[in-house]
Amino acid sequence: MMKPDAKYNNKLPLMIMAVPDYERYQKLVEQYGIKLFFEAFVDLIYQNDRRLTPKNQPNSYNKYLEPIFEQAMSLVKD
Repeated sequence: MMKPDAKYNNKLPLMIMAVPDYERYQKLVEQYGIKLFFEAFVDLIYQNDRRLTPKNQPNSYNKYLEPIFEQAMSLVKD
């Protein structure tokens, strides 16, 4: 069970990596009045399951501005 530290200021959002099953984490923190921010990367490549491509794999990041811009726009829309 996840439980925040008593010293945690629940007015501050908690940032976690954006994952496909983010709703699960939102439900966990809702009961404590904590808002989640989701971290995403415009220069890294996501796999079909919406998880990051491991950095030890080839083509794990975008090298050119156009795909970075397109990914940024896609992330903002989601």
